[in-house]
Amino acid sequence: MKHIQIVSNVACEHPGYLCKYFDQRKIHYKTVQIEQGQTVPEQLENISGLVFLGSPVSVNDPLVWISDEITLIKSALEKGVPVLGICFGAQLIAKVLNEKISPASSMQIGWHSVTLTQQGKTMFGSDDFPEHFEGFEWHGDTFSLPTGSTPLFYGDCIKNQGFAYNNCLALQFHHEINAMRIVCKN
Repeated sequence: MKHIQIVSNVACEHPGYLCKYFDQRKIHYKTVQIEQGQTVPEQLENISGLVFLGSPVSVNDPLVWISDEITLIKSALEKGVPVLGICFGAQLIAKVLNEKISPASSMQIGWHSVTLTQQGKTMFGSDDFPEHFEGFEWHGDTFSLPTGSTPLFYGDCIKNQGFAYNNCLALQFHHEINAMRIVCKN
């Protein structure tokens, strides 16, 4: 049976509300925990979608698991498998699309204002999605928008907060965050 593959890079960056959402809809998923020595799948067989979570390191760091994640995202782009990137995961998608990932002007931590772009309003529908909301942020890097992408969200401190590109959705803020840790099945 096909499943969504969640890639958790560090224990404190867990899927949170995503697990609850998937469980309520009986969507099958599995979690790979990089910090525990698990590795990302090399193939996309039996995978219906990918989710890449945050990490305290930079996507520019020369770590083998980062290279493996980039390779998997490239393969997903080629094969049309949906990819959701959150924070570090969004930066991975931008890097795969040959965009610059660089240190932000300052570290952004806490709840910050996020605004839906005009393109985002068109994509999500103005009645279904708030124009402004508070998103949880915890990152020191930012990305430039990939050529051909649709900017979806922007922020006051760090401008680029999300984009869509073909089968990819990249979000700089943490929409999965919740007050208590939800343990996901593996």
